[in-house]
Amino acid sequence: SAGSCHSCGSGPVFASTGWEPHFDAERTQVVLVMPVAYSADAAIFEGVPGYRRIVLLAEGCTNPLANAALESEMRRQIQQMEEDKVDISNPKIEAWFDAYKAVKIKGERSKVQPGVTALMRRIAKGQGDKIPFVNAVVALTNLVALKHLSPTGAFDFAKISGPVVLGPAQGDESFTPIANPKTVATP
Repeated sequence: SAGSCHSCGSGPVFASTGWEPHFDAERTQVVLVMPVAYSADAAIFEGVPGYRRIVLLAEGCTNPLANAALESEMRRQIQQMEEDKVDISNPKIEAWFDAYKAVKIKGERSKVQPGVTALMRRIAKGQGDKIPFVNAVVALTNLVALKHLSPTGAFDFAKISGPVVLGPAQGDESFTPIANPKTVATP
């Protein structure tokens, strides 16, 4: 059943999903109350007051290892970036480096950087054709990152225990890389 958010009158809400959008106290962002524990650390908004994010939760999806149309679009975007000679000195990417500094993400610039820069470096070296099509979700996040020169991420909430928090790393986090699922890595 569809309705409207009672706290802010925002667009349609589908009650069957368990989501309810509303504005935060400062009315600076729309917050989705999801059936998953997700939040953003205040340090993000203190360091970068104009920061906005999109959180998309998809349930019951398949994640195919091959999708010809999606792979074709990803390859087309990579080819366009190679032709345009887009590189990490782009002002949009520089703005992300500045944002990382503003929230005091520590580490050498070469190690602590927006994830899209790794993709862009491969493209700048003429190795865009070596960016793998891992699966549909990874391809979508890569495509969005490249089209908008913005960091993106994807997480399988079914494999995560505890809350998901967007914030500066504390140094004790671990993750399982998609390319090597038998490994647990730390940043």
